[in-house]
Amino acid sequence: MMCQMRERTVMSNASNTVTNVLLILQIVILLSLIAFAPYAMTFGPYERIYTEGAYEAPHSEDPLYEQRALLIGFGLIGSIVCAGCGVAASVLNCRRHSRVVLHLSMVLCALAYGWRTYPYWVNGILEVYSGDLSMAVRYQFDPKPLMPMVWIGDIWRLGVLLFYPLIIAGGLCLLVLATVIAKKEGIAAWLWASLAVLAASVIPFLFSPGYIGWLMD
Repeated sequence: MMCQMRERTVMSNASNTVTNVLLILQIVILLSLIAFAPYAMTFGPYERIYTEGAYEAPHSEDPLYEQRALLIGFGLIGSIVCAGCGVAASVLNCRRHSRVVLHLSMVLCALAYGWRTYPYWVNGILEVYSGDLSMAVRYQFDPKPLMPMVWIGDIWRLGVLLFYPLIIAGGLCLLVLATVIAKKEGIAAWLWASLAVLAASVIPFLFSPGYIGWLMD
C-alpha cells in the first residue's frame, strides 16, 4: 500500500513538473510573439513588387529577406509549439480547470499572432493596405508567391481560415468555462481568458485591414 502511494506521489510530482515546464515554455513563446509584434508591424513591402509584381520580383534579392524569413518562421513554429504545449499540458492537468483555461487561452493568442498575423505584417501588407493605393496595386501582393505560402502552400492559408471559427467558438467557450470556474477557483482563470481572447481578437484584427481580401487573392 505504501509503495503504491509513493508511486502515485512520484508520478504526480513528475506530471506537475512537466506541466510547469510546458506552462513556462508557453509563456516565453507567447510573450516573445507579443514583444516582436510592434517590430513586425514596421516592415514595408519589398519595393520591387510594386514594379514587377509578387510573382516576378526576385524575393531572394530583398535586403530584408532573411529578417522576414526568420520572423515569419519564428511566428509559425512558435505558435505551433505553443499550441502543442498547451494541448499537452491541458491533457496532463485536466483536473485543474483554471490551468486548462490558462493553457488554451494562450494557444488562441499565439495562433492569432504567430500563425495568422505575422506573415501579413512581415511581408509589409499592413503598409500596403493602410495606404491610399488602388485595388490594382493591392492585388499585386498576392500571398501565394510570398512567405509562408512559398514554403507550405495552402496549409498555412487553411490554418488561418480554420482559426476564425476557432477564435469565435473557442473564445466563447473559454469565457463561459472561466466564468463557471471563477465561482469555485477565483477570478484568475476568468481574467486570463478575458485578456487572452481580447489580445487574440482585438490587436491582430485591428492591425490587419483587408486581411481576408489579401488572403483569398
